[in-house]
Amino acid sequence: MTAAIVKTIVSSVCYASYIMPQATTVVIELTEQDVARIRQMAALVKEHGFLRISDHSSCGMWSDADYRCEREDGSNHDDAIYRLETDESSMDSELLNVWGDSFTITAYEKHGSSGVLESAEIPLDVLDDDALLYIVGGNEWDD
Repeated sequence: MTAAIVKTIVSSVCYASYIMPQATTVVIELTEQDVARIRQMAALVKEHGFLRISDHSSCGMWSDADYRCEREDGSNHDDAIYRLETDESSMDSELLNVWGDSFTITAYEKHGSSGVLESAEIPLDVLDDDALLYIVGGNEWDD
């Protein structure tokens, strides 16, 4: 039995390379265990004065499709997410990176040369509200 998803985050993909990556959107699905882990990591960062803590992750679904473009083309949210799921990118070495008040996930494309890819920065307080969906990466994505 798989754990229930309690928060879905849709983020644009950030990259530092001049080579545009295939993945343009990442969907982060968090279970209660993931949320507790992120909170615990943030508490450790604050307690010990660390810059951040990183650990392996598998909560991201990186996609070649662009959520923003799907919405601009008239897709509703569910159809846009379905399109992201059907155009999934192969990634390696996904990491969850947690600071004292925010987190991101990073990964490398399995067959790409664009370097490290990263979600937009996600504030920790997103984990405190009851909303099942959080969209980050630009105001134009808001419903």
